[in-house]
Amino acid sequence: MDRMNKKSDALNELTSALTLNPPFDEQFLLYRYQKLSEDFGEGSGAGDSHGNGGMDMAAKFAYENSLRQCSQHIQKSAALHHEFWNYLREDRPDISKLNECGSKINQSIVMVETYWNQLQKLNSNVPKALKLYAKFLIEILNDKEGGQDLLSRAKDASNIK
Repeated sequence: MDRMNKKSDALNELTSALTLNPPFDEQFLLYRYQKLSEDFGEGSGAGDSHGNGGMDMAAKFAYENSLRQCSQHIQKSAALHHEFWNYLREDRPDISKLNECGSKINQSIVMVETYWNQLQKLNSNVPKALKLYAKFLIEILNDKEGGQDLLSRAKDASNIK
């Protein structure tokens, strides 16, 4: 109950700060913080320990940043995999290009896993993140079993909220 009061107090402060007509860039930041707080807090209350409502604002912003970074690295990894397979389709693939691309793929996978581990430390039951990483496992790394496990966790987490 105390967390709910703190959240509502924070949202009230953000709303009242917007009424003071701050400069546009500050209005944008206030609006963004308000939306992140509202979106991240959905399902809070009874499901606080399972959802995002149990996280403080700093953790929410850290989580949102890690999720964005993870998504960007997944996109980069997908593009590198695509590039690698295109090199392999050539009649005479250049081994040095394949080696360089393979090295970049390994680095991108490490980065994805790094951000994924950060997300798991902050909150391991957010359906959006679980689905994102599951899609990465299934479609990019061809780990259907691991991806399906995460999809079932995402479904369970969605049902809890």
